[in-house]
Amino acid sequence: MGQCGDGQGGRRMCLELKPDLLILDAKLPGLNGIDLLRRLIRRLPALRVPVFSGHDNPVVVR
Repeated sequence: MGQCGDGQGGRRMCLELKPDLLILDAKLPGLNGIDLLRRLIRRLPALRVPVFSGHDNPVVVR
């Protein structure tokens, strides 16, 4: 189990720990959550990721 505050740290942690589940914010500092997700699913295809965002803008949420 781990927690990270930015996309690059999250990427490193996921590649090291190889989790089954990642709870991801769409808007992270540095490497944003969407780009992070794209990179991780190539390396960890079994990873399941619910994505959330505190944004009210439907374009951002989509």
